[in-house]
Amino acid sequence: MKTKVFFVFTLSIAFMAQSLMANPIALVESIRITASQKHLKVDVAKTPDEIVEVTIEDTEGVVLYNDEIEKKATRKSYDLRNLPAGQYHLIVLKNRVKMIQPFTINTEGIVVHEQDRVITPMPQVSLKGTKLDVRIFSSRNERAFLKIVDNQGITAFEETITGKSVAKRFDLKKLPKGVYFVELTVDSGFDSFIIQL
Repeated sequence: MKTKVFFVFTLSIAFMAQSLMANPIALVESIRITASQKHLKVDVAKTPDEIVEVTIEDTEGVVLYNDEIEKKATRKSYDLRNLPAGQYHLIVLKNRVKMIQPFTINTEGIVVHEQDRVITPMPQVSLKGTKLDVRIFSSRNERAFLKIVDNQGITAFEETITGKSVAKRFDLKKLPKGVYFVELTVDSGFDSFIIQL
């Protein structure tokens, strides 16, 4: 059996993390969340062609609502009267940045916990020649699992990546030419990409 060798380079991305922090701030400024009684309203400043994904989950991660604010629309309203009292998360994905806004439903209505809002840029994967760059942006330690699978479902490579803002480069020149599926699972979400070598 052939052993595949991968060269891994850890890159410093402090400068990237600083430049990307403008993106999360812009996301916060472009979204307004209001609650009245048991209705949650999400207003988003966006271009007409942008699609913004909105999800409401319970604290166990069960998806209760999954919706998109498409095209020219800028507002969605969610009637949450049928949900029991408890804690929930509103998740907004815009321009590959994820915002998680906790809120509580009680007998009075909805309480949005602005101070607990979390903004996380989604991981990025890019291929230049045979070099696969993986970037994870986070203000806290996050664990990511990278898996590369060939078109027959055979795992060609897998690695766990841990850290705050991390960038790693993988040289895939030892892999045979073909189509591969790159799966990246992180605390803040899952992404998959198709690459051609």
